[in-house]
Amino acid sequence: MNTPFSFDSARIFLRSLCRAEDAASLVEITLQAFSDAVDAIDAGTSTGRIPEQLCIAVWICGCLLDAAANDSVYEPDAAQYGMADEYRHAERALAEALTRTSGFLCFKKPLHNLRELASLADDCLLLLEHEDYTELGQRLAGTDAGSELIEVLTDLNIRLEDFFNPQP
Repeated sequence: MNTPFSFDSARIFLRSLCRAEDAASLVEITLQAFSDAVDAIDAGTSTGRIPEQLCIAVWICGCLLDAAANDSVYEPDAAQYGMADEYRHAERALAEALTRTSGFLCFKKPLHNLRELASLADDCLLLLEHEDYTELGQRLAGTDAGSELIEVLTDLNIRLEDFFNPQP
């Protein structure tokens, strides 16, 4: 269980990324939805935990951003669960979306900022295993799988943070 691809909802989210008109926007929307849910829990306006399906989507977003930012390889993990094609297409869709620009000539600007997305993903991933916030964290709390999840997410967080906030 050291990969988000071991969950049934991973295939659904990967397919939605493949079909998205702008995969980077879907990644941002997914991460922002998680962040907003955390804020609602902190503010006391929500008493429920964040659904496991959204947690897995956030984890996949983190992996895809890590692949885009650091050339990390997740395709073998996806292939282990029969999702290699979906993962490859989602990775390609995100890469294409991150290269789109607006403007003209010398004034072209990227539509999406990979560093900002990586920072948002990092913030979300920090709370993914927290049992008070997420169904995933609650289900895995105190188990070997929970310890493994913390270890995997910590490594992913470090890689993302090193990308968006490099230390000299």
